[in-house]
Amino acid sequence: MKTTKLYEVISSFWFLQITGWSIYMVYFYIMYIPLYGFYDLKVFVWNFCYAFEGFLLSLLLRNIYKRINYHSIPFLTLSFYVLLLSLAFAVIYYWGEKFTDLLLSDQRIKGHPINIRDFIYASLQTTFLGVCWSTLYFTIKLWKEWYFQKELTSQANEKLQTAQLQILRYQLNPHFLFNSLSSIRALIDEDVDCAKMMLTNLSDFLRYSLINKSDSMVPFNDEIDAVKCFFSIEKERYEDKLEINYNIDPVINDFLIPSFLLYPIAENALRYGLQTSSFPLRIFVNAYFSEMMLIIEIVNSGHWIKNNPPDAKNITSNGIGLENVVNRLMNNFHDKYKFTTEENDGKVTVQIQINRYLEK
Repeated sequence: MKTTKLYEVISSFWFLQITGWSIYMVYFYIMYIPLYGFYDLKVFVWNFCYAFEGFLLSLLLRNIYKRINYHSIPFLTLSFYVLLLSLAFAVIYYWGEKFTDLLLSDQRIKGHPINIRDFIYASLQTTFLGVCWSTLYFTIKLWKEWYFQKELTSQANEKLQTAQLQILRYQLNPHFLFNSLSSIRALIDEDVDCAKMMLTNLSDFLRYSLINKSDSMVPFNDEIDAVKCFFSIEKERYEDKLEINYNIDPVINDFLIPSFLLYPIAENALRYGLQTSSFPLRIFVNAYFSEMMLIIEIVNSGHWIKNNPPDAKNITSNGIGLENVVNRLMNNFHDKYKFTTEENDGKVTVQIQINRYLEK
């Protein structure tokens, strides 16, 4: 928030306008110090009047430029307008200088008698000043428009990601919820302790999926605990038909990753593994550091389903799937991640690699 306010102040027209003409005044005041001395008040007033005149005339230019639809006219036409207006700026500025000299009535700084040569030379100099001011004006204006559009695009992408994640959270596989509740109901009469444990896992999983913000980064340990809750529930349902193995290096527990990132991968491993693997379905969850990278793997026995070739856009999980995972990785880690899928020797592997030394 403070950075945004600072940007708004620094990039505001009035800040740049006052700062620019103040520097212009100080520059010429310093240039005249060798001739008239540091403490000559009239030299200071003279430079102040010249700078203030330029300040007012540039405000007039600004009001004219605001009425020009510069987005819809050719660049050469706009350049002609700038040159013509800068020339008018120079002529007015020249006569303003003469009027200022007359008011000060000081022979040391009073203007020379007007002649065509001096007029042309001074006008060309001030025309260049007007062109420079105009170029800066349009450059900064276009840059601010680009920055504003970039912010709008960023906000739109963030809202899209938020919407996708909310869909993923609130449209969890209904069969998962219904089957979990049915299993808990059946276990109440058979094994109360097991039913309580299953209900606790379901409660923890739902709580985690709902309380974390869409753009929040959570410790890897919290994310993997949610995955463990999910698999624990499914293990109670499928019993000997499902085996889950974890190989998690404790060193990575505090590494931050986007919340709810691994659930779509875990669900795909279970869903498609049950359709293509012989029993028991074996799922391996591995996470470790390898040199510069954090490696996260979810491996299941089985095969890719023919209608779902191994690319992130076609593998679905409640209509969201791995495409959402890839997009969130891209938004959070840019080019510092790698996402791969492969089938090899009767096993399907989804792997995420994230640079362990991310720039802050």
